[in-house]
Amino acid sequence: MANVGNMPAFAIVFLNCTVEQRHLFVKVDCHGKTTQGNSRDTFLAFRGIMKELIGILVLLFILLVAIIILKCKPKTFGEFLAALFEVIGSDKQRTSTRQDAADEYPYYSREQLLSQRELAFYQVLKQAVGDQYTIAMKVRLADLITCQRSQWNKGYGSKITHKHVDFVLIDPNDSGIKRVIELNDKSHKKARRRERDQFKANALKAAEIHFVAIKAAARYDTGSLRSEVTLQ
Repeated sequence: MANVGNMPAFAIVFLNCTVEQRHLFVKVDCHGKTTQGNSRDTFLAFRGIMKELIGILVLLFILLVAIIILKCKPKTFGEFLAALFEVIGSDKQRTSTRQDAADEYPYYSREQLLSQRELAFYQVLKQAVGDQYTIAMKVRLADLITCQRSQWNKGYGSKITHKHVDFVLIDPNDSGIKRVIELNDKSHKKARRRERDQFKANALKAAEIHFVAIKAAARYDTGSLRSEVTLQ
């Protein structure tokens, strides 16, 4: 057996015993005394610890994947990998000050104000109205209509603060509100959306603001759209 007299206190080594053809676990304490234990017990204990560590690592990885999916909403595996590398890289470079700022303002850009369907309609709408009107997009309903403070406090205000309309035609000279346009796609067929649309239509009518709903389509005729949305 190897000489363990010169080993430092609490050193742990594995020795191969050729006589008994088995491993011995040798532990040297601070007094230079050695104790022996079966290597199978040691291996089983070590394997148990490794299983726990692997389980913890797997759990952390699952949590990381869930956070990336909820936060970044990747559509492809490539986008997921890019988001994963971005999170790992940003964590390494982020200072405590930047971390505090990120926690306080956890926002990111939507990149585009309009959806592709809305943008296609907007392009045709610009041609239809020409210079007659300025087009405003994604306008809050509460920026178009209001009510007395007493009525606002009764709950009528909260009904309009969290709703918006798609497009508003504005007089370019005095910013007067001329017409409100809603582009209705398939999502507006849902009962809850129909209820919201009806409320907006009724509220705008009560405020004497012209309202028109346009059914979303793949293509629009400029002339027909002009006659439908412009004021005569």
